[in-house]
Amino acid sequence: MLKQFAAKAALIFAGIIAALFLTEAALRLSLPDSAFGTGKKLKYMREVDIKKDWAIDPAFGFRPVLGNDRYNEYGAKVNAYSIRKKPGARRLVFMGDSVTARGKTIEGLRRFYGEDKFEYWNAGVESFNLVQEVEFYKRYNRPIKPDDVILTFHLNDFETTPVVFVNKENKLMVYTPRIPAGRINNFLFKNSCLYRLYLGCLIGLKSAIANPKKEIEAEVYAGMRELKGILARDGIRLTVIINPSLRPYEKWTAAEKVSRTKILKILEDLGIRHFDLYNVLDRAIKEGIEMKSDPADYAHPSDKMGLYFAEYLYQNRLFGE
Repeated sequence: MLKQFAAKAALIFAGIIAALFLTEAALRLSLPDSAFGTGKKLKYMREVDIKKDWAIDPAFGFRPVLGNDRYNEYGAKVNAYSIRKKPGARRLVFMGDSVTARGKTIEGLRRFYGEDKFEYWNAGVESFNLVQEVEFYKRYNRPIKPDDVILTFHLNDFETTPVVFVNKENKLMVYTPRIPAGRINNFLFKNSCLYRLYLGCLIGLKSAIANPKKEIEAEVYAGMRELKGILARDGIRLTVIINPSLRPYEKWTAAEKVSRTKILKILEDLGIRHFDLYNVLDRAIKEGIEMKSDPADYAHPSDKMGLYFAEYLYQNRLFGE
């Protein structure tokens, strides 16, 4: 009797294993790169040269390659400044994602404040979020020893560290998960479609993961608090600029409205100096300013809008006391 039971159990176990292998094979053939609801895939990252421009890094998921014609060894976009600060100059480090990296508002500030008394170090990285930005500052930007750090927070920055790997086509795969990175086995995520499907199902079941969004928000809060502490110990002033969605408020998505409310509360709770660029949207719309760099892009300001934002910050004494 026991032998029969063991034989049946072995057959059932073998059947389950076979079914899993077949399911994995089918998913690899039909949906090899799908996130299966675990998060979103950054398609832009598949088009870049991973050898020249990007490196996979456990602390950030990915980061730019440093010491080339794009980024210097300190994690800032290549500039003409020496690491030895010019006497009498106020050194500024700008942190953020692609909005910062593309530098429209920074160039506007340069026009208003000039070059004589300021150095403008752009440490923005395409597709970074706050968690990545703080780690990047700690490891690479800190030796710049700025007088001010200006962090631009975008409304989509409530994200965790991405999962990153190179697929069989030698393309960089970047997934921004809907659950904290600490809950994910990177090896299985990279090598198993079935594991990604399993995670997607867990996320879909509210009883399985209580509130993943709250956990990611807690990571953002902790990152902002850590950055404030590091800069305070180094005697550096932190300012956060909140970048809005570049369209009338009534056309914002529900997620954008919630994100603005949440980041304002975090900054107020932590006592961090901040400027909300939402405050100039209505005026820009009434004046007919072309706000977007691309008609379908509500994230990245045009040259004129970058100058418009800079004027607002200048008038409100961004670098004043």
